[in-house]
Amino acid sequence: MSEDRVARVSVRLLDREYQVACPAEERSDLLDSAEYLDAKMREVRDTGKVVGLDRIAVISALNLANELIKLRRNGSSVDAELADATAQRKVSKSAEAGMLMPLTVELPQHDNGNTENRFDLSVVNAPAVQVFMAIVTGTKYNMLVGPEVTGTITVNLKDVSVKEALEDPARLILDV
Repeated sequence: MSEDRVARVSVRLLDREYQVACPAEERSDLLDSAEYLDAKMREVRDTGKVVGLDRIAVISALNLANELIKLRRNGSSVDAELADATAQRKVSKSAEAGMLMPLTVELPQHDNGNTENRFDLSVVNAPAVQVFMAIVTGTKYNMLVGPEVTGTITVNLKDVSVKEALEDPARLILDV
């Protein structure tokens, strides 16, 4: 740990304060861990069977280690089952046909010398991001779609340019 990236963190365990140093990017994880440990230590103390901070800390540590071992053991078996199921999985033709495929836009052939490509686009309940990306596929245009763009779009456009295709959905989204 270099000194400039070290966070000094104060944590409370059973009403006692401790100063701990950790990498700055792990500060939040350390605070979460301390809160969890404090709760576990309080559980042990509140049983009334264990007395003394040192003994409470040791029993809590043993309980947490036991939980971790069980989680690892269960995680390993879940990972193995998932790997087996994935290896054995066969996708039927009908299921494969029902999976969402990338949208494609067909460009009609025009001999009118117009430099802007025109196309047809017809989709029903397609993911909005896929529709916007499909509109610029195969063109000279780029598309940036922000994470706030969600939902689905149903649209039927005939013989439109990229600009025309984007004007109407933009008006609907921006409420112009």
